Amino acid sequence: MAYATKPHRTIGVAILAILVILAGVLLTLLGLLAVVAALVLAPALLIVTLIFLVLALVLLASGIGLWNMRGWAWWLAVIVLILEIVVQVSDLGLLRAG
Repeated sequence: MAYATKPHRTIGVAILAILVILAGVLLTLLGLLAVVAALVLAPALLIVTLIFLVLALVLLASGIGLWNMRGWAWWLAVIVLILEIVVQVSDLGLLRAG
């Protein structure tokens, strides 16, 4: 019986996984700070900061999936990064309006 071999992680995938994990950790920490700041300074921004925090945690999961060579992780990273851009642009709009 032939067993499927685990795909080999190339250096490019390893670097990408490490960068996505670092971004996920950093954005999670920034998201936690943003939630605290939103609670104290501007409760209206709380929903945007919570969405930001959830996306950061999903990005962290995507980085771990990339490191483990999961096929879904690349698509998840692309989707989350696009959503992060949308949240950041909407956050800028809320800051300018307020």
